[in-house]
Amino acid sequence: MNKTHKKASDLLRIPFFRGRKALNRWRYMAFRIPFLERKIVQLKKKKGEFLEVDRHRFLDTVPPVKLQHKLPKDFRVGLVKDLDNYNGEIQKVAHWYKYERFLIQNNIAYDFFSVHSSNWVDWAQKFNLIVFRPDISPWALHEARSKIFFIEEYLKIQCFPSYKEIWSYEDKINLQYLYAFHKVEHVPTFISHDQAETLEFLKQTEFPLVSKIINGSASKGVHLIKNKKKAVKFVKKVFAEGLSTYWPGFNQKNYVYFQPLIKHKGYDLRIIIVGDKAFGYYKLLPKNDFRASGSMHIQKTTLPAEAVEIALDIKNKFNHTFLAVDFLEDSTNDKFLVIETSVFVDIYTSSQSIVNGLPGYYKISTAPFKMEFCQGEVWLQELILEELLKGKP
Repeated sequence: MNKTHKKASDLLRIPFFRGRKALNRWRYMAFRIPFLERKIVQLKKKKGEFLEVDRHRFLDTVPPVKLQHKLPKDFRVGLVKDLDNYNGEIQKVAHWYKYERFLIQNNIAYDFFSVHSSNWVDWAQKFNLIVFRPDISPWALHEARSKIFFIEEYLKIQCFPSYKEIWSYEDKINLQYLYAFHKVEHVPTFISHDQAETLEFLKQTEFPLVSKIINGSASKGVHLIKNKKKAVKFVKKVFAEGLSTYWPGFNQKNYVYFQPLIKHKGYDLRIIIVGDKAFGYYKLLPKNDFRASGSMHIQKTTLPAEAVEIALDIKNKFNHTFLAVDFLEDSTNDKFLVIETSVFVDIYTSSQSIVNGLPGYYKISTAPFKMEFCQGEVWLQELILEELLKGKP
């Protein structure tokens, strides 16, 4: 056994690197340990997660989205590559190369922009629009929020996501502020940064409770607290040394995020809105799990008009370019309640909606609200750029 293998295997004996939370720790350690990175690449290749052909050939099976007007000749886009590439391989789910195709097909000048470099401020000033999809780790989001704020506020350059959009991206507490302000009907949520108030809340609430961390996707950082005794222990730890999360070096400290375990119909419903188009699908509940988020048990079929109309209303109130809204349907009253919203989702295919076996999207009109299914495949990243550039001279 060589030295690298020995060091990697020795890590398995440390509790920090074992268990469910450890999966993401391994992911972020992979780039520091060549052996682990190679293993992850091998696993992903077996699962078919990397492009096996030239990226343009992979996309060209779907007709491109074309702008209906010309941009100024000196208009230039700064395109940031996703961070989650492994050993030079491009993941199919990556966003950047889908944005790139739109720029190429519409003859829009662009450069790859290294926003992480030391001279990023000087470099940013070459562009009229900067586009990227930040990684969801706390440290990557901190960098993205800081730099997007500076680019928009001081350099006066448009970004996607905008600061308004990234402020609530992968931040469940900030999202709750938006839901309250815009009166969005959502899963009841108790958030507090006060230990005494939280302990008093536990005396009155019913169990079990669902606990979530601020920054977590695909059901990571979500767990069930079954009784008051365990809840009190949990709260005291959170407001003392803090509770470890799957993010290395980031504890859940001095805040709680609790929701009731609502009886629902066994699925989450995701509605995606961009421009006047809606897409969506059902995420079925895994066996013996209360969490559907992150489930790969996807069902694509007809979407309920009520949920699409709610999602459109939320997107318009937030004034976002793109919004995915996850709902559950309460089995006690058949109401759609918002679980979470996001300005980014993983997009694996160009068929985000399928009705009667046909891929397509719903064309939406308002006053009164109507939706009509239209056949055709499209990459959502191209629709996002179309929306961003519609108002440009």
